[in-house]
Amino acid sequence: MREEGDTGLAPKSRGKVGMRRIDDKLRSKVLEFYDEKCEEFGPIFAIEKLYEVDGMAISHETLRLWLVGEGKREWQRKVRS
Repeated sequence: MREEGDTGLAPKSRGKVGMRRIDDKLRSKVLEFYDEKCEEFGPIFAIEKLYEVDGMAISHETLRLWLVGEGKREWQRKVRS
């Protein structure tokens, strides 16, 4: 704090790409596969098919977030009475 002032409190990794980020090429490949072969499936079954056909493994939640972000799908919770 004495040497760097207020900027010394901020994390040094601010603004950098995270180490756990999935490559954009893989993302586009997964979304393309989904569009071609799994469009009517939910994210869990689509990920199972992706692993079975191409051997790629990602989280179903990751796929769900990508699809929602692209505006391709929206999921809502079922309301039980």
